[in-house]
Amino acid sequence: MCSVATLAAGVVIFPNSATATPSVAVLATQDSAISQGSVGSNYSRAGLRVRDSSADWRSLVQFDLTGLSGPASVSLRLTVTDASYNGGAVYAGSSTTWNEATVSWATAPTPVGSALAQLGAVAIGQVVDVSLGSVPGNGRYVFIVAAGAGNSAIYASSESATGPVLVVTPATTTTTALATTATTAPATTTTTAPATTTTTAPATTTTTAPAPPPSAVSTGIWINASEIAARPATGQAWDAMKAAALTSWGTPTIADQDSTDDTDTLAGAIVAVRLNDDALRSKVRDHLAALVTSHPYDRVLGLARQLPSYVIAADLVGLEPSARLRFEAFLREAMSHQMAGHSGGTDLRSTARLSPNNWGTMSRAAMAAADVYLGDFTDLAVVANTQRAWLGESVPNELRYTSTTWHSGSPQAGVNPVGAVRDGHPLDGVQPEDQRRTGEYTWPAPQGSYPHEALQGAVLASVILDRAGALPFATGNNALIRAEAWLSGPNANPPSSDDRNTPYMLNRYGASFATGSTSAAKNIAWADWAYA
Repeated sequence: MCSVATLAAGVVIFPNSATATPSVAVLATQDSAISQGSVGSNYSRAGLRVRDSSADWRSLVQFDLTGLSGPASVSLRLTVTDASYNGGAVYAGSSTTWNEATVSWATAPTPVGSALAQLGAVAIGQVVDVSLGSVPGNGRYVFIVAAGAGNSAIYASSESATGPVLVVTPATTTTTALATTATTAPATTTTTAPATTTTTAPATTTTTAPAPPPSAVSTGIWINASEIAARPATGQAWDAMKAAALTSWGTPTIADQDSTDDTDTLAGAIVAVRLNDDALRSKVRDHLAALVTSHPYDRVLGLARQLPSYVIAADLVGLEPSARLRFEAFLREAMSHQMAGHSGGTDLRSTARLSPNNWGTMSRAAMAAADVYLGDFTDLAVVANTQRAWLGESVPNELRYTSTTWHSGSPQAGVNPVGAVRDGHPLDGVQPEDQRRTGEYTWPAPQGSYPHEALQGAVLASVILDRAGALPFATGNNALIRAEAWLSGPNANPPSSDDRNTPYMLNRYGASFATGSTSAAKNIAWADWAYA
C-alpha cells in the first residue's frame, strides 16, 4: 500500500470511485515546454505546448513519488488551454536530471519506447485524464507529451492553479510497470516496459475524471467552454450577444475607453464556442491579430477598460502558437507601456498597484486577466495583494488614498468596513475614493456613477482572481457585495445600463440583487447570459 503520510508535499487524498483504495493527487514538481525550432531556448513559463510539424513542440512533466512503498497505477491529469484535434501522446522520459528553468530541446530528456497513452482531440477547458499504467514505487518520474498535430495543443502548467496532476492509486495486485526512469526506485527491473498495446487508449480522452480534481478552482479566465456549453442558445440575452457577435465589428482599440469593440469581440468568442462555429472563431482570431498589429495607446483607463474582454476572447477561441506568442508579447508590452495613469501610476501595472479609485480597479481587472493568460502567477500575486488591501484586509500595499471624509476605520481601504457609521448613518460598504467624486460626506449621500464604475472593475478583478485561486471572492467580509448593497440600499442608487452586469456576477457568489437586461459594461459584457 501507499504510505500516504510520507509522500512529498503537494498531495490531496480522495477516495477512488472504483475501489476502496485511496488515491493521491500529486502536483508536478517541475514542467516545461521545449521547441525544436529554438533548440537552445527555455519555455518554462509558456504553458505546456505540443505540436508535430517542421518545428516540433514537446512538454516535460515531472513528479516526485518519494514515500510510495509499492506499485501503484497512475493517470495523468491535464487541463486544456488551447484546443487541437490531436492533443498528442504521453511517453516515459529518459531522465529526471533536468531543470525547468534551464531545460531546452538540446538538453531535455527524450521519449522512451512507445506511447503510454493517446490524448486524442482536446477542447479548451477540458480536463483530460489518461491512464499511464503503473509505476513500481518510490522515485521521481518524468513524462513527455509529444507527437501532436500541426495545430498546437496547450495545457496549463504548474504555474497555474490547474497544472498537471498525477493521480496515484496503490496497487492491490501486481501490475506491469512503466518504462520510466525512477531515480530512487526499488530493486525492480524498469526495463520491462509494458506491452504497449493500446487497448486502454479509447478511455484516455474522457472529460469525466475518475475522481474529483484536487483543486476546486475553475478553469477559464472568466468563463470556460464547459460553462458556455451548459448555457442556453435561446432567450433575449443570447439574442443580443449573438447579434453583437455577427455584426460587422469596427477597428480593435485599446485607446478608446468608450468603444464596445472589445465586448463585441468577446461576444464573438462566446458564440463561436457555444455553436462550435469555426468561421466565427476565425473572425475573432483575425480581429485579435489586427489588434496586435496596430494598437495606439492613449491613457491607462482606456487600456484598462478594453483589455479584459480581448484577453478573455483569446482564451476562449485559442490562438495558433505563433499568433499566441505575438499576443503574449503584445500583453507584456501593454502592461508596461508608459502613458498617463492615476495616483502616480505611469502604466497599467503601476496604476493597478497605486490607484484606489476606478482607475485602479479597472487596471487590476486588466492585469489579472493578462497575468492568468500569460501564466504569470508571480505577478498575479502582486495584483491579488493589492486587491486584498483594497477590499479592507490589513496587508502591506502601496495604494495612495486621499483624505476624503468618506473613509471610515483604519487602515483606509477601498471599501469601508462592516458596521461603519457616521452621525448614525450607515457607511458600511461605501467606496470612499469614488463616492467623494459625487461630493464630500453629507446626508442624504449624493448619488453618482463613479462608484458603479469602480465596482465594475473590482468585481471583475475578484472574479478572475477567485477563479485562478489567487484570492477568495468573499475577501474583506464580502466587501464587494456590501458595496453594491450600500449603493442599492442607503444610497438609493441601484445599477442601471452597463452597471447591470455587476449584480449577475455578485449573485453567482451568494448575493441576491435585482437583475435586468444589460448593455456592454466598460470592461466586460454579457453577464446576463454568462452568469445568469
